[in-house]
Amino acid sequence: EIDFTNNGNLLIYGLAGSGKENLVMTILYSLCMYHTSEEVNIYIMDFGAETFNKFKNYPQVGDIVFVDEIEKIGSLYNFLNKELQRRKTLFADYNGSYQSYINSSEKKLPNIICIIHQFESMVENPKLLYDKFVNLFKEGPKFGITFIITNSLASGIRMKTIQLFPNKIALQLSDDH
Repeated sequence: EIDFTNNGNLLIYGLAGSGKENLVMTILYSLCMYHTSEEVNIYIMDFGAETFNKFKNYPQVGDIVFVDEIEKIGSLYNFLNKELQRRKTLFADYNGSYQSYINSSEKKLPNIICIIHQFESMVENPKLLYDKFVNLFKEGPKFGITFIITNSLASGIRMKTIQLFPNKIALQLSDDH
């Protein structure tokens, strides 16, 4: 089990063919099977082979964007940033956290899970808003906006970003260290 509400962002490392895509699909499938769209909303940035498109008709999935859809990536960032600001205001009377809001109010608000598959594509292409998303990685989990990212190499992500992902799963990597 992975408790995104209490434990925050998840980083999955693994070479091509190591199973990271299957792991993320399993997580997605489980989220969709055990949670309604009132409990979880999922947004997917698939910078790989576009295999996550099979989830597009699930009611929990808000959108799937691909690496060449620069405008949609910008729109997704703007949506997530506006939602973060809205939740900051909404949670002000609840110790400023999603968990306190859910536990103390009788209102429902879905946890937002954003998946970035093949994160190295975002790092390599400045049009993909890497620097802007880092702020969402930092502030999002407290407000119920959690990220799952996959990356082929452990060295392909800046240390400042790695520190924003308290949960890490390492699959097969190119270096034994």
